[in-house]
Parts: sequence; C-alpha cells; structure tokens
Amino acid sequence: MKTWVDKHKPKSSKDIEGHPSSIEKLKQIIKNKKIALIHGPTGVGKTAAIYALANELNLETIELNASDLRNSENIENIVGNALNQTSLFQLGKLILIDEIDGLNKDDRGGAAALSKLLADSKFPIVMTANNPWDSKLSAIRNKSELIDFSTPTYITVFNVLKKVCKAENVEFDEESLKALARRSGGDIRGAINDLQSLVYNNKLTKLELEKLDDREKKETIFNTLKIIFKSTNASDVLGAFEKTDLDLNE
Repeated sequence: MKTWVDKHKPKSSKDIEGHPSSIEKLKQIIKNKKIALIHGPTGVGKTAAIYALANELNLETIELNASDLRNSENIENIVGNALNQTSLFQLGKLILIDEIDGLNKDDRGGAAALSKLLADSKFPIVMTANNPWDSKLSAIRNKSELIDFSTPTYITVFNVLKKVCKAENVEFDEESLKALARRSGGDIRGAINDLQSLVYNNKLTKLELEKLDDREKKETIFNTLKIIFKSTNASDVLGAFEKTDLDLNE
C-alpha cells in the first residue's frame, strides 16, 4: 500500500505549504542552471519541494545520495557520469544530491572533488543538508546559493494534514488535527505518517491521539544509542534502556 507521504507529495510549487520566498528563490536558481544548497531540519519538505519544481519545469531529476559518495574517486565517477549523461526522456535535467552533510569526513579530497564538478556543470544542481555549516562543506557553500527551509509553524503542518484528510475522506475535528500538528515539531513528513497510522475507520479521534502519547514515551533505538555512546554517566545509560522497547541483548 502506498504511503500517504508518497501519495500526496506536491506536484508543483502551488501544492507546497510554507517557504514561499525560498521556493521562488529555488525556482529561479533551477531555471538559470545555478547551484543551490537547501538546508533545514528533517521532514520540512526540502526534497519534496525539489521534485515538485522539477515536475513543474518539466525536468528529469537524477538523485544521488551523499552517503553513497564515499570518496573522491566515487564522486568523480558517480557525479561526473550524472553530469555528462543525456536525459533518458529528452527533457532538461536537474541533479539532486541529497544529505550532502553525509559526505565522508575521512576523505578530505571528497568535498574538493565535488566542488570542482559543481563549477563545471551545465545543469542546475540542488543539494540538501540538515547542517550546511560543517567545515568540510566550506568549498561547496562558496559555490552555492544557500536557501533556508526553516521549521514550519504548526498551522502550516495543520494545513497539510487537512488537505490529506480531505483527499482521503477522513473525518476529523480541527482540535485533534491541530494537536497532531503541534506534536510534529514541524516535521511534516512525520506528521503525515502519524496521521495515517492513527486513522481508524476513516476517522481521527482524540482517543487515537492518546495512543500516540503512549508511543512517544518510547525512545527510538537511534536516540538510545546516541545516549549510550555520548554519556559519561552510567545512570543515564541505564535509564536509556528503560525508554526503549528493545531488550538488552537485542
């Protein structure tokens, strides 16, 4: 079954809630075949906005993930090929490099190699990052237009959820939907996923929201591991295990 996040992703700039000035700036950069570095927290719509604009401007999107660009040789091969190959559909082309702050820190030549390729590109390139201020990205920042996708207000998240509910014929009361939007912390993707998981018999009720309360009391394994590896206090480490559903052996 298709997730609601995929099913209701924006198809054009008109479908994107929030970030109006950032969206317009990004659109002009893409049209002029320049380089953009979009930054902001997880789930605020960075990648979704890129695909929506590419669709609106009739561009084929070639997506690369920075975590796959493990060293300078990888970067030259993968990014170089993406920049040189022609579009399969005879369209214009947009290169998306997602999560650029995931570039390998141990390969000092990686960012430099990517920076050189960016300068020679004949196509628009858009990169995303949670944290664009990492020192390893300085050369890349210098060649890019920075675009801020700040955390959206809960009203923006509420408007997105409301659209999804109407499209899916979900009954809801506004207070429950606003409560869900507030709990998202600006993570639109997370809010839509929560909405889909909480809807029962095509309804969103306060009773279903209480189930989310219980679920949020449990830490994810990723947050638990962060506490374990970063803490210097034994009691903090032991307490972290109590907040996850996983047993100690697992």
